[in-house]
Amino acid sequence: MINCLYCQKPLKIMIDLKDNKFTCKDCKKEYNLGLNNKLMTVSCKNKKINFLLNDISSCSDKLSNNTIYDLYTKGYVKCTKVLNQIYNEHYSNWEMPLNSIKDLIVQKAENSIKELDNNIRRIQSSEESYTCSKCGNTYPFEKAVNNNFSCMICSSQLKPFNKNDEIKNINSSISFLNNNIASLSRGWC
Repeated sequence: MINCLYCQKPLKIMIDLKDNKFTCKDCKKEYNLGLNNKLMTVSCKNKKINFLLNDISSCSDKLSNNTIYDLYTKGYVKCTKVLNQIYNEHYSNWEMPLNSIKDLIVQKAENSIKELDNNIRRIQSSEESYTCSKCGNTYPFEKAVNNNFSCMICSSQLKPFNKNDEIKNINSSISFLNNNIASLSRGWC
C-alpha cells in the first residue's frame, strides 16, 4: 500500500494540467512527478518511489498533457468529467491512484514472467534447430538438412540455434521484472 507521506491515506495524486501541479487528493500536499526513459518517479520529503512504465509511448522529462493522456489510455490515470452548473461547462478531474498503478504494473510483470517461463519450456522441449543470422528464421533439423543448411528465404548459411544463450537472455528478463516488482513492494525509500 502506497500511503501519503503526510495524511497516511492511500495516495491518489490529483493532476492540475494548467499549472502542472501534483497534489494528494486528501490533504492537498504537493508531490513532484518526473518521467525519464519510461521511469516515473514520485517524490516528496526526500523520499521517492519509482514506477517502470514499459508500455507508454510519449516519454519526456516533463509530464506534458500528451504524456498524461497516454497514461490515461494505458489505465494509469483516471479522469472524471464534472459539470459546473453555474457556467454550464465541463471540466476534468485527473487522478493518479498510485496503488492501482502499482497493482497494474505488478500484474503486467507477472503475466510477462509466465509468458517467458512458457518460452523457456518451449525452447527446452524443442528439437535441435538452426537459425539464419540475416533474416532470423528458424528451421528444424530436417528442413535445414533438406536445404543444405541454407535459408529458404535469403539463402544465407544457417547456424545452430543456441538454446543456452536464448534461455540466459530470457532468465535475465525475468530477473529484471522480479527486481521491478521487488522495488515496488518496498514502497517509499
